[in-house]
Amino acid sequence: DCPSTYRVMKFGGSSLGDPERLVRVVGIIGHEHETNGPVAIVVSAFGDTTERLRSAVTAAAAGHIEPATQIADTISQAAIDIGTRALQGLVPGADAAPVRAAVYERVEALRSLLFGVSLVREMTPQTVDSVVSFGERIASAVVAAVLTVSGRPAVAVDARSWTVTDDAFGAALVDWEATQSRLDALPRGAVASPSIPVSLAQRPMAEPPRWGAMGRTTRRRCSRAVFRRARSCAGPMCPA
Repeated sequence: DCPSTYRVMKFGGSSLGDPERLVRVVGIIGHEHETNGPVAIVVSAFGDTTERLRSAVTAAAAGHIEPATQIADTISQAAIDIGTRALQGLVPGADAAPVRAAVYERVEALRSLLFGVSLVREMTPQTVDSVVSFGERIASAVVAAVLTVSGRPAVAVDARSWTVTDDAFGAALVDWEATQSRLDALPRGAVASPSIPVSLAQRPMAEPPRWGAMGRTTRRRCSRAVFRRARSCAGPMCPA
């Protein structure tokens, strides 16, 4: 049966920045899940990924697509390395294909966005938010894949499905009323799962801004509001 509430746990980029730390995080999540019941995980980008993404969008806006895509490839390889090595530490010999697939899917979208930026030669705060958000998108997918392959079923959840913020790009605040309306409009079970939900610590949307700049308490409050909405297993998790 699906739970109606989740305990929300937030992990910052430094706690996910290398394979050994990710192994410890997976252990913490597994212990909490087994000891105290359902958990929902919120993650930030790995290590210095956010700074690298800012460099990539800056290069793209200047028309330098090659160095921009090289940065994207570096981010991709680093995420795959962290996820693969963590997985091998947890389950020696395990197939890391799900980790690679999760990263490649998101990095391909990142490369396409950077190419578009290089064509228009424009770097608005909205564009920066969209590019920077890929750090959390990649991290949440990798953590979910590592949890699942290591025997702790998890699913990456995309907060864009329900979160609404104001238009203060780079320093957004959640519009709680609008967010609640979106939650209420979701099909029953759309945010419920017997697996561990892993979500991103910011809201990467093409229109509203990211919310990584908000405090940890606000992120947890928003996550709790979402997962309290879960009532049944009637529908799938929100797509990653």
